[in-house]
Amino acid sequence: MDHRKLQTLLTVAASGSLNASAEQLNCTQSAVTQIMNTIENELGFPVFSRSNRGVTLTAEGSAIMPYVTAAEQALTELAQEAGKIAAGKRTPLRVGTYSSISTTLMPGIISAFRKLYPDVVFEIIVGADELPKSLEAGKLHVLLVESERKTGKHWYPVLEDQIYAVAPASYGLGSRQSISIEELTEYPIILNPLDLFTAGVRPLNEAPDVTKVMAADSLPQLRMAARDLGIALIPELSLRAETIPENIDLLELDPPMTRTLGLCLPEKPLPVAKKFAAFLRENAGTLLQL
Repeated sequence: MDHRKLQTLLTVAASGSLNASAEQLNCTQSAVTQIMNTIENELGFPVFSRSNRGVTLTAEGSAIMPYVTAAEQALTELAQEAGKIAAGKRTPLRVGTYSSISTTLMPGIISAFRKLYPDVVFEIIVGADELPKSLEAGKLHVLLVESERKTGKHWYPVLEDQIYAVAPASYGLGSRQSISIEELTEYPIILNPLDLFTAGVRPLNEAPDVTKVMAADSLPQLRMAARDLGIALIPELSLRAETIPENIDLLELDPPMTRTLGLCLPEKPLPVAKKFAAFLRENAGTLLQL
């Protein structure tokens, strides 16, 4: 028995009139009569006695009415709770992203988003290679990563994060604004294989002096560059997440290089996840200032 039938039973029992019930339910009397006939056929006994003075519960109808009331209340509460969950008021919106993004972008994004949806609760999961699998396994609702790690059913580019060459000041490059990949091969290089954008700078893998650092953030690379161990390639957001040593020079790459950051959503995203994705896309131009 569905919610509409339960509501009809309770309305007719309370009003004692098919006409009055039809008005309350915003339908016709014939529709109420048809629903009542369907209910009684399903139950196998009459629920109401009909007369010119209206309708009254039969003994059988009176016996089931407490259960009808309980069932209708349970379905109402179920619908309310489901609505809260879909709106993000119960289940935390689980967002997976990198350490640099969680430090630089997420605080401002969460603050701005909650001004529109104050009841949304966030859960930020920081990681790297394992994040796409977490989305596929249903452990995440949203994935905010670079395009090379995109997965799921839906992908929405959000912004371009510029890559910088981070050079020790002792290399004497501070007066320059940019440096080419070909020139970088003349210096010791510090690469993090977890940074997928390095796939676009394959010549550096063949440089004579390459130190590889498997780390989830850029701090080890910065510290190594500060110790004159080589030039590192680090995205702008990662640099914002760290304290830049004074003996470091930042140079743009020539030609410029960026990593595309965007959102991944599963095949059937939560409504609040879709709202969050729409918010980020609409505010992509100001995300770096949030």
